[in-house]
Amino acid sequence: MNDQWEGTEIMSAKPGVGVPECLESERQFLATVLQPGWDDVLYDFSLSCQPEFFHKPQHRYVWEAALSLSATGTEISFASLITALGSNFHKVGGFQALTDILSAEAVERPEVLLREMKQKRDARESLKALGRALDAIRSTGTVGGELDSLRSLADSFSPLETPIKSYSDLFEVLEAGAGALPVDKASNLPVFGVESLDRTVGAMAGTLGVVAAKTSAGKSSLAYQICVQSAMKNRRVLLVSLEADREEVSAALAANINHVNRTTLLRVGASGIQVDGIVKSHVMGYHAGSGATWDNIEKAVRIEHRKNPFHVVLLDYFTLLEPPTYKGNRNMASLYGEISKGGKRLSQQLGCSVIFLSQFNRGVEDGQEPFLENLRETGQLEQDADWVVLLWAKPEDEPEGFRYVNAKVAKNRKGKRGDKFKMKLYPAESRFTGCETIFNG
Repeated sequence: MNDQWEGTEIMSAKPGVGVPECLESERQFLATVLQPGWDDVLYDFSLSCQPEFFHKPQHRYVWEAALSLSATGTEISFASLITALGSNFHKVGGFQALTDILSAEAVERPEVLLREMKQKRDARESLKALGRALDAIRSTGTVGGELDSLRSLADSFSPLETPIKSYSDLFEVLEAGAGALPVDKASNLPVFGVESLDRTVGAMAGTLGVVAAKTSAGKSSLAYQICVQSAMKNRRVLLVSLEADREEVSAALAANINHVNRTTLLRVGASGIQVDGIVKSHVMGYHAGSGATWDNIEKAVRIEHRKNPFHVVLLDYFTLLEPPTYKGNRNMASLYGEISKGGKRLSQQLGCSVIFLSQFNRGVEDGQEPFLENLRETGQLEQDADWVVLLWAKPEDEPEGFRYVNAKVAKNRKGKRGDKFKMKLYPAESRFTGCETIFNG
């Protein structure tokens, strides 16, 4: 029996039944996922769509080429697919055949097509296994070892292990005196460089955090300090700046390290400046400019993360992003809410800590203590965030060379909330120093 399609004889017993396949769904899936600019979508499906899900060899060759491009971070295009196909390009059928595949109608939910493709693959594998069992019965009169194969096949289609589990293993860990979280997930990824914040805020892997303040209250300075301090603890950090350019950020980071005036470093420089090698190698920048879209930023982060994973991603700042466009009438809060959910999704899928810097709405006066409801543009950000630190300063709290800035841990899913601290901000150096606890929540 031809191994390419064992089980044909079984199907012939039922007129009108052919090889289980969904060739049009395969074409639509490829045309949807391999659209230019959809590299992040391709990456997501590369984890769940296996080449054998495609029944048609030409479709399988195209998908294998796309997987090789995704693995190297190469952008998807007609030309890059041809290069990745190599000798298989002619097996696909050349330019016209590849054009026909990629010109199929795209769909909004390719995961539905993937589910259908997998079901057809399962049906093909079942028939092949049944065909082998039938051959064994005819030649020996028994199913023999094929019975075990059939059982294994059934288990692979309907796994015995389900997402429903008991807590007994974790109870045993707790009874042994250890924490429920593994060590690598229990530690914060971002480092604030301010002892009380580092001790209080629960900024582990997979969390979305928010630092919110009015203009000039130090949120960007705190972001720069997080970059430096996190890198010093061997965390790889990405700063997405929508306001400051590369030169401004480099001067601010160096000023934080060397305790010198960042404007001086930016304009004329200073002697004796040193930047640790680990900061040079572990802090990356993406300067998108005001009006950049979250989709483009998320795509760039995912591509770079595949090459060398990030531990911390900071966005400075949230409301400078261009809100996404959708059909129908949706208010601004709803549109920014989609960005908030995107940040949460990114942190969970990449296993990193994402931090959005944000402003308050007009309801907060200078020197007035802010609250969660003062987050600007959307309440979705408050809902999605795992932790929120609010900063505010009183105009009279500005001694020579520094100013006092208050910090409140307004939300903290994995730690204590409500604590308030007073910090010293040296604005010229983009640097914060030690906290004094002024209120315990």
